[in-house]
Amino acid sequence: MDPFTELNNLRYSGKTDGRRHLAKFEKLISQTYPGASDSAKWTLFTKTFDTANPYSKSGETPGSWLISLSKTEQ
Repeated sequence: MDPFTELNNLRYSGKTDGRRHLAKFEKLISQTYPGASDSAKWTLFTKTFDTANPYSKSGETPGSWLISLSKTEQ
């Protein structure tokens, strides 16, 4: 699968480790949009969370996910 399609289909399910999800996103964004600004990356990153689906496995918003990830780095 090409990086553009893979990026569009990337979803955080809660089953994978958050660091792995972020690393995969960073890899795909650098291949697909190498000159993207931080705000554009964040906009695309938030789309990898399915917050509209109440049956989503993650149950997190991008902001709460990022806060919990930063707390684990300490």
